[in-house]
Amino acid sequence: MTVSLFDDKNMTTQLVQQRSRMEFHQCFSFQAPQVDAESVQKLQVVVKGRSFKMTEERKVMFRRYLPLTFIQTDKPIYNPGQTVQCGGSGGELLLPCKSLEVFNLLPVQSLSDYPLGVEDEQECLNVRPRRAVPTDQAYETFKGMGMKIATNLPVREPQCLTYRGLNYYRNFRDVMFFRKPVAFAMAEMAPAAVAESAGGESSSSFDVTVRSYFPETWIWQLAQVGDSGSTQVPLKVPDTITTWETEAFCLSSKGLGLAPPALLTAFQPFFLELSLPYSIVRSVNVTVSAQADQSQSLCGNEVVTVPTRGRVDVVTRSLLVLAEGVERTITESRLLCPKGSVLSEDVTLIFPKNVIQGSAKCSVSVIGDIMGRALKNLDSLLRLPSGCGEQNMIVLAPNIYILQYLGVTAQLTATIRATAIGYLQSGYQGQLNYRHSDGSYSTFGYDASNTWLTAFVLRSFGLARNFIYIDPNVLQSAKNWLISKQGSDGCFMQQGTLYHNDMKVCCISSTA
Repeated sequence: MTVSLFDDKNMTTQLVQQRSRMEFHQCFSFQAPQVDAESVQKLQVVVKGRSFKMTEERKVMFRRYLPLTFIQTDKPIYNPGQTVQCGGSGGELLLPCKSLEVFNLLPVQSLSDYPLGVEDEQECLNVRPRRAVPTDQAYETFKGMGMKIATNLPVREPQCLTYRGLNYYRNFRDVMFFRKPVAFAMAEMAPAAVAESAGGESSSSFDVTVRSYFPETWIWQLAQVGDSGSTQVPLKVPDTITTWETEAFCLSSKGLGLAPPALLTAFQPFFLELSLPYSIVRSVNVTVSAQADQSQSLCGNEVVTVPTRGRVDVVTRSLLVLAEGVERTITESRLLCPKGSVLSEDVTLIFPKNVIQGSAKCSVSVIGDIMGRALKNLDSLLRLPSGCGEQNMIVLAPNIYILQYLGVTAQLTATIRATAIGYLQSGYQGQLNYRHSDGSYSTFGYDASNTWLTAFVLRSFGLARNFIYIDPNVLQSAKNWLISKQGSDGCFMQQGTLYHNDMKVCCISSTA
């Protein structure tokens, strides 16, 4: 292990260098360097073994200590041009001076971060359902400017969570580093221990689970209850660390029964949380593994305990793989008019000189319809509706038109139909969240009813009846509400705000 200090001129000072053949805990101290002003230097710790090398860096700010100085003058107020008699606080002789820069004698000239002892202690956040955790870095922004804020809003991101009486620290290294420097070396040694235990004989003494199933929604299924009035449905809990809210209802010949919502918390004492990018280049999967090791050091004020199940957490997430460079598509179209049984035509394609090896591909398609190419692969446009009342309908309506076209042209397969109908059912149920008691619809459900949106929903649901079940009362109530907004001249009174104007359907007619 080597500990070094790099100043702002990248000059290196070696502080500690030590060798060991077994696990060790090292506390060390060093004398702060002499600086003329504020200096941000880099503290680097390198732990190197036979098969691994790890480097950890932290930024440390050094400030020059300026003693408190008092300035004494012979008068409290002066006229322009008068001589000022001034002196120091140590009993120096008063000397004449014409100007005095008091600002440079102040002990603090600029604010950056909090001095030691100024930041308040933060308690662990109690885990409970539907509790939001701030991630907008508002607290760190004020802290970086040296400003303290007084508010009852949860602007500070918690460093630890409390669940069932135990504290779980999200960033163990940062919390323990400032309280006990010994944890710095421990955190660097931990990955080596994980690698040894993952492939060695010691891994058989505890359970190792791989978390790879992270669905957005979990249970959507039917179950037969029978005459007993109860049933058991075996399910496997997903790997997401969260609280699931379950709802159930029962239908019978005697009526409808609703069950109160039940909460199911999926949690384990030691888990990984990955923040992955949207895509990566030239890679497939990312697997991260971490292990909790027994330690005699305290975690805050708690004794560290290592469970038998859950001490090793392996998370596997899929990422979108993209080739390096920028994709470019070159299209060549030909209109062929064969006069005989055979027709041939040569086409030359020139690829760029800097094309990535193995990425070039070519496809040829022949269609006996001028519009056929534009309407090919329409099933790829099917999307799952989501969002507000307007966004949901903007996605739902094209799914209906695609189903109609594919059905008329005999291109609708069973797989495409099942996918599209599932999307329609989801969009229909989602749109009912923005329905008012009078049958109208609005963008967010709690704002004023919207004439354009209600008309668009009525038209789309009327077309969707050919594929899914639409409650007739839903259609009739929307129709009645629109009729109530029609004037004596036949025009409809516009009501509400429409944010997506492309939903409007304009009909132009002329009379002679």
